[in-house]
Amino acid sequence: MILTSEVRHRSAQSWEKLLPFLSTSQVRASAFAVGEWFEEACRATGNAGKCYRSALYQEGEPVGWSHPNSNTTELITAWLDLSEMAGTPSERQRYLENAIRYAHQLLSDPVHGFYRGDEVSAHGLAWYWTDDGTYTGGYSMRALGPLLRLNALAPDSRLIDAALSIGNTFLGRQLPNGFVSVVGWCPQRGWLSERNAGSRYLYSVAVFAHLYRLTGDSRYSEAYERSVQAIEATQREDGAFYQHYDPVTLEPTDQSVKPHFFSYLLNAFSEAYPVFGDERLLAVSRHLGDFIVRTYAARHQLPYCLDPVYKADLSGAGSAVTDSAAGMLWLGAETGDVRYRDVGAKLWLEGYLHQPRAPEAPGWHGAIPIGDKRCDLWYATAHVVASRRLLDLI
Repeated sequence: MILTSEVRHRSAQSWEKLLPFLSTSQVRASAFAVGEWFEEACRATGNAGKCYRSALYQEGEPVGWSHPNSNTTELITAWLDLSEMAGTPSERQRYLENAIRYAHQLLSDPVHGFYRGDEVSAHGLAWYWTDDGTYTGGYSMRALGPLLRLNALAPDSRLIDAALSIGNTFLGRQLPNGFVSVVGWCPQRGWLSERNAGSRYLYSVAVFAHLYRLTGDSRYSEAYERSVQAIEATQREDGAFYQHYDPVTLEPTDQSVKPHFFSYLLNAFSEAYPVFGDERLLAVSRHLGDFIVRTYAARHQLPYCLDPVYKADLSGAGSAVTDSAAGMLWLGAETGDVRYRDVGAKLWLEGYLHQPRAPEAPGWHGAIPIGDKRCDLWYATAHVVASRRLLDLI
């Protein structure tokens, strides 16, 4: 095992080598190119308030778009980051209006946005799998930060109502061990079986932190405390998290590890930590960051999955993912540890190097591909957020 001091020394040298390849203009241009891809993904739906989740690319074929609106509010975060990075008032307003338009679509549709139907226990869940009508807590738990951030810039009582609706549902579904049991709900089948719940559902720690800051309600601080305990109980000794847990026992249901989920966890920790300044949460973040540093050092990439691979992930297991860049850059800035900053910048650069610049090919231009055949909204939004954080470090 490489000594920590040696890793730090190598990381410091690596950062110095990276800097000539990173410039403010380059980072900004990359982020705004992603913004052009967003706009094309919205135009392709025929409704400016929607955005396709995925684009599939085949040689000589039109872009194959799928799943409109199914990744919800990360796009709001990206629009707001682009607005803050924009150089002119008109550009800032353009991106802000895109965020407002997208939020309005989600808030105004009780079926295809945040659920507000007869089943009160599921209120606020995000419409996700648009082809089978499933609502999921995984995507609504990522909505609190974007909704509240947008409300600070463009106040709208519906944004607060949606945030509180999500919070009430999560309070009602939190188990005594701190895990929030909200994998999915649909009108035909009710609450879905959750014997195999993903570790990314630990994102609920950010939901309760945001709502405590908004309301001062002790129910949310108590729920936050239980969430932290669940996080500590499920983190492995090496800093990683298994992909799946039994939500009742918190025992892993298989041995798979999915670094793609690490991006969700780091994002949640970066949102929750400023509310309480909780050193336990920072310690968990550092422990996970150390695992990512070691994995990257050994492989020169962060793979979508690690061995053993869960059966549903076999097709894309070996692909490299860059979506933890923003979380690692946050961790580097928060702790001053150059190792996290170094890996975060390399993950960002990996996305940048594979980003096509082809204005003559809308739907491809500005995308952040997974391999050479597909782009998902999640990776594109993650690249924009990482771009904004990287600008603070170069």
